[in-house]
Amino acid sequence: ASRMVREVGLFDPKYSFYYSDYDYCRRVTLSGWQIYYAPGAIVRHKVSLSTQRGPAAAHWWRNMGLAESQFYRQYESYTQLAIHVLWIVVRTVLQGRARYIPAYMQGLRDGFDV
Repeated sequence: ASRMVREVGLFDPKYSFYYSDYDYCRRVTLSGWQIYYAPGAIVRHKVSLSTQRGPAAAHWWRNMGLAESQFYRQYESYTQLAIHVLWIVVRTVLQGRARYIPAYMQGLRDGFDV
């Protein structure tokens, strides 16, 4: 694993928290390494619900949109991004959190300006 980390590098700092794992896994596989599923592994991730419900929630939604646009521009097609954005918007509306969609959309736009 240390050889892989030396070859692939660490997490890309442009992904502040959303999509950092997707980007890392993509770089690992593009470098010829394989990723395996370990069903017995336990990973603890300390996360705060404030990222979705606190006073700064719109900030987190903007960051998610920003990270998504950067990731999809780098690795996927615009069609896949459009489908994913549609899914996020519909899901968010159905969950009663439509107020965050403008921040999310701003992040998507900002990701294309980078």
